[in-house]
Amino acid sequence: MPTIRINSRHLINNSHCPVCNDRFEVGGEAREMPCKHIYHSDCILPWLAQHNSCPVCRHGLPGDFPATSQARSSSRPRSAAS
Repeated sequence: MPTIRINSRHLINNSHCPVCNDRFEVGGEAREMPCKHIYHSDCILPWLAQHNSCPVCRHGLPGDFPATSQARSSSRPRSAAS
């Protein structure tokens, strides 16, 4: 999932992150889903660790979508070494 720089065009339809409801800032970074919804990285990656879809429109992501598999692997609990 690409990281994008927020510009004024993005703010026309996406002025706030749908997960945390904080405003996006021009020049800030966001992650853009295939459906074109945008999110803060810290907001969308935990969601994708549990779900395989956009939180707004439920557009499904391919099972091997890189950000999805990366989010899932980084959120798995690590077993303690004995």
